[in-house]
Amino acid sequence: MLLDFKITLHFHYGGRFEERHNKIRYVGEIGCTKLDYDYDKLSLIELGSLLKEDCNYEGNVTELWWRSSRGGGELRRIIGDKEIVDMAPKLRKCNIVHIYVIDKPLEGLTLPLVTYNFVDENEVIDQNNNLFEPSLTTNVERVGKTNMTY
Repeated sequence: MLLDFKITLHFHYGGRFEERHNKIRYVGEIGCTKLDYDYDKLSLIELGSLLKEDCNYEGNVTELWWRSSRGGGELRRIIGDKEIVDMAPKLRKCNIVHIYVIDKPLEGLTLPLVTYNFVDENEVIDQNNNLFEPSLTTNVERVGKTNMTY
């Protein structure tokens, strides 16, 4: 499989996972940055560098999770480069990946490596089942949720 393609990474940081009404949600987000990147250059170490250098993220990453924009409620933990390589066939021709950063251990919530009940409350689905995501800044400056446009 050819892995030479661009992906759009949406880094979500400053938040934590919570379970409400049998759904997993990322709450308390303080920033979200959108970056276009070459998939074939992506690694776990590179994700950390992008967070620190391009997103100006200052936290201490304890966990990274990802999902495709077309993945429904599927949320996967990134443990190493294997999960990043496995990402390509799961993108479903969408090439938009959301990365959720956890900087504090999850208290009282144990998630499996893959969960299927994640809900992104920022997404909107119209009557034709088309997905509309928030418009994020295309530069790499930190953006607070109050500055995001939907």
